Amino acid sequence: MSAGLSAPYLVIPAKSSAGSKQRLALRLNDPERQLVSQTLAASVIGLASRVWPKDHLVVVSSEPHLLVTCARIGVPTLIDSGAGQTAAVTVGVNWCLERGAETLATLAADLPGVGEEDLETLLVSSGSMERGSLVIYPDRQGTGTNGLVVNPASLLVFAFGPDSRRRHEQLGALLGLQVSVVDRAGIAWDLDRPEDLREEPQGRPSHPIIPWALELAPQEAGPSEEGGFGS
Repeated sequence: MSAGLSAPYLVIPAKSSAGSKQRLALRLNDPERQLVSQTLAASVIGLASRVWPKDHLVVVSSEPHLLVTCARIGVPTLIDSGAGQTAAVTVGVNWCLERGAETLATLAADLPGVGEEDLETLLVSSGSMERGSLVIYPDRQGTGTNGLVVNPASLLVFAFGPDSRRRHEQLGALLGLQVSVVDRAGIAWDLDRPEDLREEPQGRPSHPIIPWALELAPQEAGPSEEGGFGS
């Protein structure tokens, strides 16, 4: 971080793995989907903990395995009420505001291709954001939101779920913010649909859990669907 700039805060909401990734149910059974969900979230959190100042990072989750992982690596946690991603992020935002956050970033926890360089770029770019700005990191379909950064942090611009990119753009415009969209492969690739197991971005290495899941899944991917936690 440059001198005189306040480090941004990062909220990572991690949904409970029980019953997660329902759109993968025809490809993976519930224990397999739980393992995929937990492993990806632990990886994203671990990467963030190595890049982000830990006192500016918080995980919102009710997943016992992740809470244990966070305690072991020294990442603060808050309990997710199960009311959805927007509610979970809002819980994290309030924690950050109590600590004087000026810039607030949030990142999805189901990103198979995210790397340290993605987190480093997010940290640096968030730290230099001008007041009155909103940056959206969409998913690969261009309709969901896998990452979001806002300054000032007190603006509640969060509206996750189906077609969230459009809603975030509308909220930003309504609040008079300078809205920009950044496409970044490591952040755009989430795991919601059967196709996401196979559609690995060119030149983007996947998490080892993805080849493992592919070995278990049937060869033919099912039809595409929209929405879901993490959009």
